[in-house]
Amino acid sequence: MLPLNPRLFLSFFLIFFTLTACTKQLRPTTSPPQKLDASLEELLDHYQERSVGPSGLKALLQVKAELGPRGTHSFQAAWRAQNSRTKISGFDLFGRTLFDLKLSTSHFSLHVPSEQRVLEGELDTFEASAGEVIPLASRDLIAWVNRGGNPDLSVPRITALEKGSDIFILYVFLNEGGKGRLLEKIWIERMAFRVEKVALYNRFGQQHGVLEFKDYRQVEGKAFPFFVKGSGRGETIDLIFREVSFPAATEATQ
Repeated sequence: MLPLNPRLFLSFFLIFFTLTACTKQLRPTTSPPQKLDASLEELLDHYQERSVGPSGLKALLQVKAELGPRGTHSFQAAWRAQNSRTKISGFDLFGRTLFDLKLSTSHFSLHVPSEQRVLEGELDTFEASAGEVIPLASRDLIAWVNRGGNPDLSVPRITALEKGSDIFILYVFLNEGGKGRLLEKIWIERMAFRVEKVALYNRFGQQHGVLEFKDYRQVEGKAFPFFVKGSGRGETIDLIFREVSFPAATEATQ
């Protein structure tokens, strides 16, 4: 066995110690995202501030629908909304118009060129009349998209807040004859108070649908969910947004 040189051993030890120390210093340190807290009043004020400014929406998107016995459908769509008026046009892969849908505060109109068919009526009959013709026949889905994933907290709605470690749950009730009827149950993440999921309830207290919001992106200073999923009655519909803008009132519904 060769004799151990004390100086060589000391030099090796110092080099090893220096390299180890440098390695530890270069390790990235990450801290978990900070969770936000808010009272019910502060949360409502937060959503009120988000609703201030241009309310128009202009978007291009892809729609994928799983309709059970009615099969699977995929098409492109152009979405325009302004001042409680919405126009959605669906197109096939060749750019041909599949349908033109127009909604106002009280009426709807649906034109299907391939069938030379026009449906018109009061908004309360929209889902029953158009549901068998097009996948996008959900007033709740359309309204939530128009609001960019923000809750509708207008009067006479009543709200209650449940706080969890990772999620807030906002309960929205409709005041009917002095009694509160559960309208929506809303799951809100605590990093930026963005809505992730909404459970929808009918007048009998039964859940009839679920909406999910993902892939929020900043567009013109506003957060918008570029992926929206709606499900209910064994059917699902995915909205994958490609382009989104918030035009002035004169441009949105043209």
